[in-house]
Amino acid sequence: MSSVLDLLALLEAMAHRRREAFAWHGPSSRESLVSEEEVGRRRSLACPEYDRCLDIAYRQGWRSWTCERCSLFPLAAGFRSLEVTRLGGERPLAGEA
Repeated sequence: MSSVLDLLALLEAMAHRRREAFAWHGPSSRESLVSEEEVGRRRSLACPEYDRCLDIAYRQGWRSWTCERCSLFPLAAGFRSLEVTRLGGERPLAGEA
């Protein structure tokens, strides 16, 4: 049930973002590289905005970046649980067999 609530919160946040400037959420530049061990704590890989943020970081020429200051980052645990489920976790997503 928690994943469903996280997903609903994400959809609301994304709808809100479309009504506001992109500055409302997005990536933040980092001086130091994110180590492989830190990626899961500093970035939300399963976030539906991840590719867009990766593109922003690339176009800005950032050495490294993080999701930690993003307003969607508190939903990261929900994103991770959805990602694990999609990658062969214990239970399928709603509507999947």
